[in-house]
Amino acid sequence: MRAQTVLRTRPNYLVIGLLGLMGLLLCLFSGLMAAVMPPGTVVRLLFVPFAVMGLILLWMMPKRATAPDNFQNLLLAGLIVLINIWPTYIVYRFGGLPSVSPTKLMWLLLLGVAGINLFSSTVPIARLSRRCKAHPWLIFCVVFLLAWRVISSATGTQPVPQVLSLASEMITCYAIFFVALATLRDEKDVFRLLALLLATAILQGGLASYESLVKHTLFDKFISVGSEDSATMIDMLREKFRDGRYRAQGTFEHPMVLAEFMAMTIPLAAVLFFSRKTGLWRWACAGFIPLAFGVIVFSRSRVGIAVLLAALLMVGGLLLLPRGKNGGRNGSSLTLVMAMFMLPVLLVAAYFALHEVSSLVAGRSAGEASSTMSRVLMLTRGVPLLEASPFFGYGNGMGAVKLGFFDGVRFNIDNYLLGVALDSGVPGLLAFIFIFAAGAWLGLRLYMQRADQAGLAAGFIAVSLVILLGCKTVLSISSGFTLAYVLIAAVIVLCETPPPADVVKSAVGSPAAALP
Repeated sequence: MRAQTVLRTRPNYLVIGLLGLMGLLLCLFSGLMAAVMPPGTVVRLLFVPFAVMGLILLWMMPKRATAPDNFQNLLLAGLIVLINIWPTYIVYRFGGLPSVSPTKLMWLLLLGVAGINLFSSTVPIARLSRRCKAHPWLIFCVVFLLAWRVISSATGTQPVPQVLSLASEMITCYAIFFVALATLRDEKDVFRLLALLLATAILQGGLASYESLVKHTLFDKFISVGSEDSATMIDMLREKFRDGRYRAQGTFEHPMVLAEFMAMTIPLAAVLFFSRKTGLWRWACAGFIPLAFGVIVFSRSRVGIAVLLAALLMVGGLLLLPRGKNGGRNGSSLTLVMAMFMLPVLLVAAYFALHEVSSLVAGRSAGEASSTMSRVLMLTRGVPLLEASPFFGYGNGMGAVKLGFFDGVRFNIDNYLLGVALDSGVPGLLAFIFIFAAGAWLGLRLYMQRADQAGLAAGFIAVSLVILLGCKTVLSISSGFTLAYVLIAAVIVLCETPPPADVVKSAVGSPAAALP
């Protein structure tokens, strides 16, 4: 028996030799490619096979019983912070090689460390396997959407470039989801991540507020202009005006993305506020919520204001729901308290947002009316296109081309859901919606079942996921999905967190009683 155990953990030198031979052939092939292709194209094409070979090599090596979980959690949190702080338009260029930025370097570092740990250690792979088995339908939809996006692109008019263009989505959505599942260990890691998100949002709110005072885009002098960048794109990044009025965008590439991030962060700040009775974080949460309101107004995003009001209603509704086994015991008094709390908030918000909400369809000006009409025309033209190819769609990126709306820089669809439907058909759209619906449902179910901090965080994360979907009905920029997939993974982690002993014994039902 001991000899058999040694054989199972001994490296397969034949496979290692074959991988080495493949590496030499790839190096020779890369030299031939470099003679006829730009350096950046060679690097992009060879990155995947070399990465796959490295992972196979790690898989064949003996497994370690430990993993640097603290370091990997730090990398995951650092990546989330950089994505929402570092401007995407500030990059460093080195000849014909791909552009480099701190965010890209953090992506490479996290994926490299996570890949090494998953394939060389038993701890993270066991953690990932356990959580995937606990939620098979959600995991199946993530894998199905990934596979279907590849299949629908492979059946498109330009299969090779369309499949290759999915590389960014594979990394920023699906890969990060499984990395987060394997990285986050427990409830404490989730709350640390939420605290870092709150700090990031406070910093972003301060930058956007200063930007609104000086009336120009931050860091515009550091925009790196390359031969592949459009002059129109640079102008759009430098100045964000609407009928002469400045729109705050912070370090994001568009004001609507700033509004989306601030709206998603408000429920997460509420989690930290309710889970702490005293301390600096509670005061920071209390101060951040009005700051976020102001930043969203400064961004002049109509959908941001709309989802903000919806978030207030959803948060108020969550706090009215009974929780735990005896949730209905204090239901009447809690309802009265929450009604007294929510009524002035809703009245004030409705007063300041009256003109914004009334112009959601018509628009505040001729320019916004034209923008709204363009979105209506997109839906009018998109539905017949979807009916013409409902199963596979048109492949990644081709839906916008088929739709034919050109904004001066690229073909564009101001509706991410419509874009997914045209690119991957009805099956892709249904899988996409089910992933976020399942994540929100898991959060709401845990919120109602458990009157502790884990249930509280899961319920408010569900509100953030709904906010993201609401923003994507009028926004096609994919930013926000990395955070959303990490939040879905966080809900799964919270679902396996054991309830505290005092909560199990007392089974307290009211939300306020569950707070420490």
